[in-house]
Amino acid sequence: LHSHDFGELVVIEEGVGIHATETVEYPLAIGDVFYVTPGDIHGFTNVHSLKMRNLIFDPEAFFAPSPELRELPGFHALFHIEPLVRQGDAFQSKLHLAPRELHRVYELIQSLSNEYEEQKPCFRAMVRSYFTLLVAYISRIYTRVENPISHKMMNVSRLVSYIESNYAAPLTLQDLVNAACMSRSSLMRAFRQYYGLTPMDYVIKRRLKHSEELLLTTDYSVTEIAYNSGFSDSNYFSRQFRRTIGMSPREYRLRVR
Repeated sequence: LHSHDFGELVVIEEGVGIHATETVEYPLAIGDVFYVTPGDIHGFTNVHSLKMRNLIFDPEAFFAPSPELRELPGFHALFHIEPLVRQGDAFQSKLHLAPRELHRVYELIQSLSNEYEEQKPCFRAMVRSYFTLLVAYISRIYTRVENPISHKMMNVSRLVSYIESNYAAPLTLQDLVNAACMSRSSLMRAFRQYYGLTPMDYVIKRRLKHSEELLLTTDYSVTEIAYNSGFSDSNYFSRQFRRTIGMSPREYRLRVR
């Protein structure tokens, strides 16, 4: 068992084995795809001719410039919720690629690898582009996964994608319940399990993240930023910002910009 300070996207190419965490073990097969978050303790055992393709990367550096990825439910399922579930339950990877899909993934990884190794002009942009294509492709596939075991996880993932696309709009808890297609109690329980906060708290957190970007990249007033981020009251926005960031929006702009 070991851990990394980077993210690790794993694609099983050949053979069989067991993927182990501190709490569970589950079998691997050709076509399995899973993500190991930075700091997660894991390892492999009982391997037989196991061959994997591993992409190691800084998720902050590679996911932050691609906000559209966060509009894909499969992205949230694969890169956030599944690693959390895997730590606590007897869980098996829900993303399993068909041979045609696996071949396409190999092509994207090879193109990315070639760019990285050859380092031609603008190779960093090409590496980032191929990586984004790869993540978008497998996230699309995961979004189409439909089975009883992953039903709750995908409902929450779809809700998070809905929030990512609509956080600046007026949203109520009932709107989120409707978007998740779950009962209010089931949604609250599942969302806390996966994210450690309520759905409305997640909305506020996402609005505050957008407001930070606007404070650093625009000359909008605090009131304009509040409204652009989805807050209908600039005073409430300022209180939430100070409570979360530890300083007022104006102070943040002066210190960080």
